[in-house]
Amino acid sequence: EIEQIAHYLLEERGLHTIVKVNPTLLGKDKVMQILHSELGFNEIDIPDSVFDHDLQYERAVRLIEELKKTAAARGLFFGVKLLNTLPMAIAVKDAAGRYLQVNREMAEFYGLTRERMVGMRARELPSHAREHGRRILEEDRKVIENRELVVHEEYEVVRPSGETEIRYVAKLPLCNEDGEVDRMVVVSQDITDRIRAEQELAESREAGERVFNRLKDAIESLPVGLSLY
Repeated sequence: EIEQIAHYLLEERGLHTIVKVNPTLLGKDKVMQILHSELGFNEIDIPDSVFDHDLQYERAVRLIEELKKTAAARGLFFGVKLLNTLPMAIAVKDAAGRYLQVNREMAEFYGLTRERMVGMRARELPSHAREHGRRILEEDRKVIENRELVVHEEYEVVRPSGETEIRYVAKLPLCNEDGEVDRMVVVSQDITDRIRAEQELAESREAGERVFNRLKDAIESLPVGLSLY
């Protein structure tokens, strides 16, 4: 149905078209976590059939590629709205560092609304994030001037609550029709739980190795002929 409607708008009506991807693309586990744990709608249940019959990720990729070709052949624009569907903070910024677009998760990270955050620069972020803002400005310059992707596998930031959070951050430069970098996309995802779990696992392994080594040393120091029961 999505494909047929989009083809109709492009081919029959000659209209620029944007398709909003549904949250079901995230998968049932993530959607139910949002509904139950984050929003508190515990009485809502979504049957598996909804996810089975809705657009799947692999098919969505093929569909988007096909519709982009259809649009291009007619001199039209085809786009996809993803910002509030993906489970991560996303923003688009101009070369001066102003936020042009932000999704809900990005705005909430700074304790702002999307409307309030659009148009702001890093140095205008709330006081808890100003030190973070100075780092942002330095990196934004590198992305624009060097025209290169910047990735942080583990980036420490401070939440409005004062808690330290570890995030994966990537910044990608975008070029205009003249080949000049005039914007960038910023993608950020909270990986704190994963990093802490990895640290706890590593510490547990180290503790186990220490106990094993002490036991091994103790056994090796026992008199010859002594038996253990």
